[in-house]
Amino acid sequence: MPLVRARLDTLERLLDAPGEVFKKNSRRSVVRIEIAGPGAPRRIYVKAHPSPPAPRLVARLFGRASPTPARREWENLVHLERLGIRSMSPVALAEEPGDGPGRRSVLVTEEIEGVSRVEDFMPGKYPPGRLSRDLARSKRRLVERLAELARRFHGAGFFHKDFYLGHVLVREEPGPDFALWLIDLQRTERRERPCVRWFVKDLAQMLYTAPTPPVSAADKVRFLRLYRGVRRLGPAERGLTRRVLAKWRRMVRRFERKGPIRDWR
Repeated sequence: MPLVRARLDTLERLLDAPGEVFKKNSRRSVVRIEIAGPGAPRRIYVKAHPSPPAPRLVARLFGRASPTPARREWENLVHLERLGIRSMSPVALAEEPGDGPGRRSVLVTEEIEGVSRVEDFMPGKYPPGRLSRDLARSKRRLVERLAELARRFHGAGFFHKDFYLGHVLVREEPGPDFALWLIDLQRTERRERPCVRWFVKDLAQMLYTAPTPPVSAADKVRFLRLYRGVRRLGPAERGLTRRVLAKWRRMVRRFERKGPIRDWR
């Protein structure tokens, strides 16, 4: 196996894996590694969780065990694949044995080639000002794809908790069309009877990271109509909109104090 040949076949070796650091903070680190294999080199991402977040650690201390972040993300990836929702392709999972507090864990996934973050892609693809007919049609299609992703994801009982457009990857396809991948699922949960407020939070996070321009008020209305599967916004949709906007305003006030979102997420 490639990980064995690359001597990345234990938890400790994965935690110490050398490579290009994409993210590093107190909660987790992400490193991209290129490993040899038959044909072209293979690129993988190693996401390491040195210890669980504080609420999960407290729960374990009091006997309410929960999966490690790496295992939770692995299970979410498997569920999404069954639903036909694109995400990262899992390669390996490693975690310390037992169920005590502070267990370390690592998730290894394949690189997704030729993609960009939606929040970066849209400003580059759709310049300010009046768009050409082709670009306007392309943007409408991307909004449709985003609404479809959110509708299917929430409709299956999932809520992301970090549903920012930086966690949605896009690749342009012929048509024009777009393929989307949802990433960073270590906090994602699935419930039989999910709470609406979690969906509201997810939608507010998408709204907060929607680049303006090029995302217009008409685009946001179109997104909500498609997300709800209606031709016109009725009382229920307007009520949802008010809740999303209220949450968005609270996020704006909070993050203005906290600093740019890229610095901490």
